[in-house]
Amino acid sequence: MRTQLICLLIFITISKAMSQQALEQKLSIEFVETDSQTAINELMQASGWKFSYNPDFLPELPITKSYSDKTMGYILNDLLGDGFQYKIRGSYLIIQHFPVQHEKKSMNVKGRVVDAITGVEIPDVSVYEVNHLTASLTRQDGTYEITAPTINKFTVLAISKENYQDTVIRISELEQNALTLELRPQTSKPDSNDDSRFFKLLKNKEAKKHNRNISLQEVRPVQFSLLPVAGTNGVLSGKVANNFSLNLVAGYSHSLRGVEIGGAVNIEKADVKGVQIAGASNLVGSRVKGVQIAGATNTNLNEASGVIIGGAMNSSGAAKGVQIAGAYNYVKYKMEGWQVSGGINYAGELKGVQLGMVNIAKKADQGVMIGVLNISKTGLLRLELENNDLTQYNLNLKSGVYKFYSILSAGISPCGSNPLWGYGMGFGSQILNKEKYYFGAETTVNTLFPLERHISGVTQDQRLALLFGYKFFEHLSINAGPVLHYYIFTNKQPQNQEFYDRLGSRPLAEGNNQKLWIGYRVAIGF
Repeated sequence: MRTQLICLLIFITISKAMSQQALEQKLSIEFVETDSQTAINELMQASGWKFSYNPDFLPELPITKSYSDKTMGYILNDLLGDGFQYKIRGSYLIIQHFPVQHEKKSMNVKGRVVDAITGVEIPDVSVYEVNHLTASLTRQDGTYEITAPTINKFTVLAISKENYQDTVIRISELEQNALTLELRPQTSKPDSNDDSRFFKLLKNKEAKKHNRNISLQEVRPVQFSLLPVAGTNGVLSGKVANNFSLNLVAGYSHSLRGVEIGGAVNIEKADVKGVQIAGASNLVGSRVKGVQIAGATNTNLNEASGVIIGGAMNSSGAAKGVQIAGAYNYVKYKMEGWQVSGGINYAGELKGVQLGMVNIAKKADQGVMIGVLNISKTGLLRLELENNDLTQYNLNLKSGVYKFYSILSAGISPCGSNPLWGYGMGFGSQILNKEKYYFGAETTVNTLFPLERHISGVTQDQRLALLFGYKFFEHLSINAGPVLHYYIFTNKQPQNQEFYDRLGSRPLAEGNNQKLWIGYRVAIGF
C-alpha cells in the first residue's frame, strides 16, 4: 500500500510538470481590481489561446497583480492557486478543477456532429475525453457514442476532424444524451510523418483516422503496451509522448522523452530523446538523440546523434556520434563521428572515421576510412603495377583518402635464383598531393614463401617505404622510392634456412634470424 501511494504521488507530480511544459509562452500583463473570470478572459485575449473552464470553480477574491515576461503557466498558477490542472487540446487550453476530494465515475455520452455551414453529418470525426484519451469515431450518419470518466459530475470532450476547426465541450451528467455539435471548416496542414511506410503498415485504420484528425500535445510519464495501439494510450498512442514506455511485444508512440524498452519492436512517429532498447528493431520517424540499442536493426528517418548500436544494421538520414553494427551501417547524408561495422559502412558525406571491411562514402575529404576496401568519389582508388627488390611482379590496390589509405598487395618472382611469392597489406599517406606530383609514406606487412614449397611459421617482411610520384594524367602516374625491410623468420628447420639466406644479401643489421636492409620499389599507377 505504501509503495502504491508513493507511485501515485510520483505520477501526479510528473503529470503536473508535463502539463506545464505546454504553457511556456511568455507574457506581460497587468490586472487592476478585477475578478478572476475577467482576468482569465484578458489572459486568453493576450495569449491567443481559446480557454475552456467552469467559472463556478474560480476564486472570488479581487485581483491586482502585474506580470512581466512570465510564462502563461506561471500566471495561471499564481492567479488560481492549487487544485487546478491545464491541458492543451488543439487550439484550446483546458482549465480543470481537481479538489482534494472528488467523486469519480463515468457517463455514456451520445450525440451527432454536423458541418456548421451545410448542416450535413460528418463521419470519422474524433471524439475523445481529454484526460484518459478514451476515443471514438463518428459513424457515417455523424453519430457517436463514448463512455467517458467524470470528475465532479462533469466530463470534457475534444472534437477534431481534419480540415475542420477543433472544439472542446464540457458536459454535465444532465446533458449526456442527444448532443448535436457543429464543426466549422478550415484548411489543415497534413502531418508529414504519416507518409512513412512502416507507420502505414503498423497502424490500424482507426488509429490512422485519429492521427489525421487530432492535433494533440500530450506527454505521459508511463505507457505500457502489448502491441501498437493495444496499450494504455489506446488508439491515440501515435499522438502521445512518453517518459517511460514498456512494450511487451511492440509499441507505437508519437515520441519518447526518457526510456523505452521493447520485447521486439519500438516505433516512434516523431523523435526520441533518451534511451531506446528493443529486442529486434527500433523505428523512428524523425530525430534521435541519446542511446539506441536493437538486437537487429535501428531505422531512423532523420538525424541520429549519440550512440546507435544494432546487431545487424543501422540506418539514418544523418548521424552524429557513434554507429556500431554487426553487418551494415548506412547514413544517407552526413556522418559526423564513427561508423564501426563488421561488414560495410556507407555515408553520403563522411566527417569522421569509418572502420569496417568495406567503407563507402560519396564525399570523404574530411574523413578517414579504415578497411580492406575503401571507396569514395573524392578519395583515392589506385591500381598499381610494381617492381621491387624482392618480387619482380606485384599488383597493389590502394583505397581510401589521400591522407590515409589502405593497401592490398600480392607479388611473385617466378624466375631467377630466388623464386618466391608473397602477399601483404598495410596503410599509407600522401603527405603532399599537388597537381603534377606527390610525396608520401607507406607501411606494409608481407608474408613471403619460396615458390617451390610451403614454409610453416613466421616468414614476415615489414616494410617502410617513401614514395615520390609524378602524374602524367589523372589516372596515370609513376612513383618510386627507397624501402626499409625488417624481416623475421622463425622456422628452425635446416632445409628452410637457405630461404632466409636468399633475402637481404647486404643487411644493415642481422641476428637471431632477423635482418634489416634497404631496398627499392618502382610502380605505375592507374
